[in-house]
Amino acid sequence: MRVNNLKNSEVNIDKAEALRYMGYKSKEVDVDTFKSLNESIAELQEISELKYVYRVFDINKVDNNISFADKINIKSNDLANLFINCDKAAVLATTIGFEVEKRIRYYSMTNLSKSLVFDACAAAYIEA
Repeated sequence: MRVNNLKNSEVNIDKAEALRYMGYKSKEVDVDTFKSLNESIAELQEISELKYVYRVFDINKVDNNISFADKINIKSNDLANLFINCDKAAVLATTIGFEVEKRIRYYSMTNLSKSLVFDACAAAYIEA
């Protein structure tokens, strides 16, 4: 399986999604939080190592049992309904790199509010 790389400039962090992770729904964002959000995004784009792998599997369905190429077996009514008209499925794994994890850990010990913002931005980044 080949590891694929993405350039950080190819992925945009959705600020609205990061704010949603932080619990902002329709609340106005204060100046300090907005500044921290922008700083975190810039920092993430600088230190992230975006990588992904994927594989397409043939799937077999028997009742609520889903089998991916007879190697991964999952019992789930939700997946059975989701895959009702499918014969194949792609499984994807992504990472934004260990440096991001180290930075989240560092901020959690030195600046808890920055840690919260940084973690929310990282979650939005990996989903982008």
